[in-house]
Amino acid sequence: MKKVNENDKRKVLAASLGQDFMRKYMLSNSLTPKIITPTRQSGVAVLLGSRPECGMERKAEAPAKGVAVAPDWLRILIDETLEKQQPLWEEPRDYFRGSEVGDSCLRSLCLSAMGHRMPIEARLRRIFNTGNSIEASNMAIFAAADIIRDTAQAEVLYEKPPIKGHVDAILCRPQDDARILCEIKSINENSFKRSPKEHGPILAGQSPLLKTHYRYILQFNTYVCAPNLGLSEGFILFESKDKQNQKFYWLLKDEELLEKTLARLRLAAPYILSDPMRVPPVSLEPDKDSTHKNCNRRYLCTRIPDEGATYDEVRAIDKQVRG
Repeated sequence: MKKVNENDKRKVLAASLGQDFMRKYMLSNSLTPKIITPTRQSGVAVLLGSRPECGMERKAEAPAKGVAVAPDWLRILIDETLEKQQPLWEEPRDYFRGSEVGDSCLRSLCLSAMGHRMPIEARLRRIFNTGNSIEASNMAIFAAADIIRDTAQAEVLYEKPPIKGHVDAILCRPQDDARILCEIKSINENSFKRSPKEHGPILAGQSPLLKTHYRYILQFNTYVCAPNLGLSEGFILFESKDKQNQKFYWLLKDEELLEKTLARLRLAAPYILSDPMRVPPVSLEPDKDSTHKNCNRRYLCTRIPDEGATYDEVRAIDKQVRG
């Protein structure tokens, strides 16, 4: 009898399970999965676009004597409540999100504009909720100190390339009544300890954060340079989620860094403004290997032909993977 190797087994399983194909493909190619793979069998697993491997379903423990309900019911209910109703696709939009300008992959930026979404598991949802609470707490303190002068979440607007976003806050410095941009980031304690020392006002492109948290810097600089806001300076506030320690990084707007950011987005803009929308060719990126290595949507990005694809073609490719 012909011996069946492990790769052949994976292919057979992929063909039979359908929704689990992406995970099998990633594992067989020694890549890190980039979509959610719940460890239990439920409607949530289907919604998130994958199913657990055979034998990996999360099973509730047998009820103790005299107890009618398995003790794991609440944990499962909490997780499923946090994970439900997350769409795989939303309505397309004709602009880039300001929070995503630091994405290293132009194809990923275009996929986001097309409406592609990456649902997240319950644990990450709890982390994001904690971050939102930290932001809300600091905003309440700023309000109590009476230093919020502009409406919170003021809109950021660029026309060419089209960018939209919302700042955390614009504050007023009591000493000189200057308007300053405030961006709040919550990070875990280990990342907080490894982050650079806080510093006074310097150009955004000269901050040591550009090496350690470049996405935060590019987002901040894009916001502080927004032509409709008229700002010139501000700060990024880091707060530890574990111990609530804080670091302030004071930054000046950097026009040179902004131009580099906008130049990349101008390359991709025609593809989200075209009819039909398209994902650009790989040749648009100067370093394909490095780009895909850090791409948040690598599972889909690498499946799209090198020459690019239309919106409908991308949806069809994604449907083969996530259903």
